[in-house]
Amino acid sequence: MSTSSGAISLTPRIPPNDEVSFLWRSGSAKWALWAGEGKALQDAATAMFLSLEALQKKGFLTLTVPTDMLEASNLSHFQTQEKTK
Repeated sequence: MSTSSGAISLTPRIPPNDEVSFLWRSGSAKWALWAGEGKALQDAATAMFLSLEALQKKGFLTLTVPTDMLEASNLSHFQTQEKTK
């Protein structure tokens, strides 16, 4: 998001919690399941959560997500790797 001075604002317009929860809940909606996009939306929400989790551990933000997203059966499908230069 640019300001009139050309500076870039790093303040998100929608809190990450809302985006993660929206994707997760949308993935379980009947329309998403019918269209075949339900699992993809839930996978996107889980990947977003896992990416932001490092910032949460450092105290930069607090994430509040649906508990069913944190179930082992869901998280076991993901692998997080960190590469350093």
